[in-house]
Amino acid sequence: MKKAVIPFISILAAASVFCLSACGTDNSNLSGVETNSNLLGSPANTTSLPYNERKDSGLLAMTSSANSFAYNFSEQTYSALGGSGNFAVSPVSVYMALSVAAECTAGQTRDEILSALGVSYEALGTNFTKFYRSLIFEDYDEGRLTGKLNLTNSIWLNSGIEELNVKENCISSLSNNFFCYSYSADFANYNKQANQALTEFIKERTNNLIDKNYEISQEVSFILMNTLYLKDIWNRNGYPLNFTNKYYGFTSSSGDVKSVKLLNGDYSLGRAYEYETFTHYYISACNGYRLKFILPKDGYSVSDVFTAENIEKVNGITDYNALDRENLIRYHTHCQFPEFSASFDHDVKGVLQTYFNIKSIFNADTSDFSSISDMKNYCSQVRHTANLKVNKHGIEGAAVTIMDVCGSAGPDEYRDEYVDFVVDRAFGYVITDSSNTVVFAGVVNGI
Repeated sequence: MKKAVIPFISILAAASVFCLSACGTDNSNLSGVETNSNLLGSPANTTSLPYNERKDSGLLAMTSSANSFAYNFSEQTYSALGGSGNFAVSPVSVYMALSVAAECTAGQTRDEILSALGVSYEALGTNFTKFYRSLIFEDYDEGRLTGKLNLTNSIWLNSGIEELNVKENCISSLSNNFFCYSYSADFANYNKQANQALTEFIKERTNNLIDKNYEISQEVSFILMNTLYLKDIWNRNGYPLNFTNKYYGFTSSSGDVKSVKLLNGDYSLGRAYEYETFTHYYISACNGYRLKFILPKDGYSVSDVFTAENIEKVNGITDYNALDRENLIRYHTHCQFPEFSASFDHDVKGVLQTYFNIKSIFNADTSDFSSISDMKNYCSQVRHTANLKVNKHGIEGAAVTIMDVCGSAGPDEYRDEYVDFVVDRAFGYVITDSSNTVVFAGVVNGI
């Protein structure tokens, strides 16, 4: 059987899918689908993890592993692009999809995925539920949505492949432990209708930010998919940020200068960090999501500073040194930054193979999906799509990854000083939740 291509699991929304190609089993336990799709199982009900449970050592360890993956995935994916255009990925979406893939694989294939994730199989089974619950979020104010992070895992089985005999215990584990929907769809005989069902599912789960037909092959055995949608507004009352009165010259990576008005963030207690090659500050949205800037200094490009090491540096800062105790100054800083949009739509298989050493899953001879089916399967590509918008109203983003498978006040004697952090050139950025988990990361080369 020839290769099949499918979307895989990502401030804002992300969806991921592993596309597998296959050879031979019995499909009698699956319902046939002649048009769109058939729901075989729903994820276990769950709620957002209470804040008093977020200091659990297992959860903290998995969050740290997910962030380590995010730092390296962001740098390596941007580097693979050649550093052009506005760029956004959702590393946590890819991390989710790989976690689901680990449950469906065995042997060397599983071991390579777990190594990339930075967890053991036992730790994944124990901590995934808490990690997932620490991320999901939804908040309303007087009936109006103020913020949301929605994650959806799903598996789509090709009911048109008679040899496919999916193991029910794996499907049960995906539902109960990985909050995974299970669908059957006849990609083999009703390919157009099955792809339309998948497209509508992704569109609905990403609040219409991703409306794309991934043209899943007739030969696909199944897809593992994660969708992610993020939204947060700047102010609880819904008021947008104001623009600056004056124009700034924003310098793109190409050297072109564009005259623009910047958004005026509110003053927050703290001051920008100075490093040798870049400066850093952030702006917080209503529900605790933070947009963190990595602004290159004169003589350095955004490609020079958008590295895993620097992303980790800015994400590790919790104290922005607001108080100068020697001179009795209390600093307040606000960001002045441009509206921007960024996107990504590429196969990240090469990054996973080269940098994260995930290789077995892409090789028909070595791939092992025996935890879900005795049929021989392998992943042919890992397509990641992300769309991100940052404007005067807030942050909204979505992504799809398809494997074809979130102090105390100073003393009164302090003098308040107010400073600006002006983002007037190409920059890197990170978006985190209130527990500091990286949800999106990317680069703005121009506006």
